[in-house]
Amino acid sequence: MNDRLASITWIVLSSLLGVAGQSLAKHGLKSFSIGGAPRLADLVKMVGSPWIWAGGLLLVLGTIVWFYALSKIDFTIAMPVSCILMLIFSVAAGVLCFRESIPTVRGVGLALALASVWLISR
Repeated sequence: MNDRLASITWIVLSSLLGVAGQSLAKHGLKSFSIGGAPRLADLVKMVGSPWIWAGGLLLVLGTIVWFYALSKIDFTIAMPVSCILMLIFSVAAGVLCFRESIPTVRGVGLALALASVWLISR
């Protein structure tokens, strides 16, 4: 496998870890009903949530993998590829894990965002 493909593989892994971490944190936060500013008791519960800890761990691992990938490939390639992947993976997680819907206007916006990141990466 050439160096560029290997680096992109690390970016894919970093993006997956990032979205998985955010998804676990969101799952952990669903059990909290914070109406206004969070109270100290809410913050203590959040700190004790295994879902939030697991999400944080995945985010840290994703960041380490990102740093490794970034050391191997140009930033002007890494960042657009990461943006595209994060967009795709986060929308997929929203739909599959959280049963979120994508209205037509948002779908068009996502398509335009993907197109713009693709153009930037050229």
